[in-house]
Amino acid sequence: MAINFLRDQNDKDDLFSNLPATLCVEMEGASVAQVCYEYEIPFVILRIISDESNEHSPIDFPDFIINVSSKYSQEIIKNMFSCLQG
Repeated sequence: MAINFLRDQNDKDDLFSNLPATLCVEMEGASVAQVCYEYEIPFVILRIISDESNEHSPIDFPDFIINVSSKYSQEIIKNMFSCLQG
């Protein structure tokens, strides 16, 4: 099965019928991961789930960036550096 982009509920339903335990998907970072792997460059991809990838997104995306994802991302990065420092 090859789904390049989840465009609508039908694509999502197809994914779940083939992989029923799926909780979320990460699409855009795959190309970054592939290039980093090929050049042996360490990388981290942070993702914050904003919606259910269908026609009924419950939140305004710019509002989500300002009020949710920026705050979570900041805390994740702080914790990552804290772990690296020991």
